[in-house]
Amino acid sequence: LVPGSPAPAPPPAPRGAQPSSSTGAPAGGPTATMGMTLYSALVDDSKGGKVNAVMVRAVDTNGPADRAQIGPGDRIVAWNNVPLTGAEQFAQNVRSSKPGDRVNLTVERNGKLFSTAPILGSGGAAPAAVPPPAAAAAAAAPQGA
Repeated sequence: LVPGSPAPAPPPAPRGAQPSSSTGAPAGGPTATMGMTLYSALVDDSKGGKVNAVMVRAVDTNGPADRAQIGPGDRIVAWNNVPLTGAEQFAQNVRSSKPGDRVNLTVERNGKLFSTAPILGSGGAAPAAVPPPAAAAAAAAPQGA
């Protein structure tokens, strides 16, 4: 730098970069990933009512979710002991984390709860909330008479 000259502009952020998070992930730094596709669905609760649930649609082979023994059809109940109310909340938790962070998940499978602690991976997109299978099929169906 020449004294008195303006500082050079920073390089552009890589494609898909996420802004800084509350956990200190640097802007333009690696994005955390769990390696699964989720959707929100209304499910029966233990009191005969309905609750909004985070459901697993698909899991990437050898990704963090797969290594944590999470599979399609599982319900993610809590993130670090905080109950989840929808897939977008889960996706936001991932976006607010850093690759290498370990999270504690409570998972329901076939009516039984278990805990697992995946280590978030790096790269790729943070999970996006997608429509439930029936809604996705209806959205893809041709419209009209």
